[in-house]
Amino acid sequence: MNSEILHFSFLYGLFFRFLKHHCYSTNDYKTRRMYGTSEYQITEALYQLMQENSIKREDFIFQTKLVPAKTKNFSKSWDATWSNVGDKLGYIDLLSVHAVADNDEKLEETMKFLKEVKKEGKIKHIGFSTHGSSEQIMDLINTKQVRGETRVKLLLAT
Repeated sequence: MNSEILHFSFLYGLFFRFLKHHCYSTNDYKTRRMYGTSEYQITEALYQLMQENSIKREDFIFQTKLVPAKTKNFSKSWDATWSNVGDKLGYIDLLSVHAVADNDEKLEETMKFLKEVKKEGKIKHIGFSTHGSSEQIMDLINTKQVRGETRVKLLLAT
């Protein structure tokens, strides 16, 4: 067996067992497709637990993150994420635009794209995460792209 497949199987097994035994004490799962295979593994484990009737979709919050980009590139990232999540979970509770630093054209195009996806019911809430200063965070919150259009969930890096 290829070591990459073995590694994936081991990690998936660990995560699945954790969820199976702790699904009532933990209900907020945050991932990002670029964190190796975590987005896929977490989705698969949650889906398996739903198939076993161990949990219901409304029992947990699923969050994933994508970095802002021009529409063409962002659309490709979104499609890859949706192919991991869509058929298994039905929707994403919180899609966070990751590592936002400035209110620029990439953020504007990303937010426009996500607002359309939200209208389709594929995501429930739009947020952002940042490694920026408190001043940058307040500037972002007060922009037209974020204010009134999204729920802001701040994930501050330390």
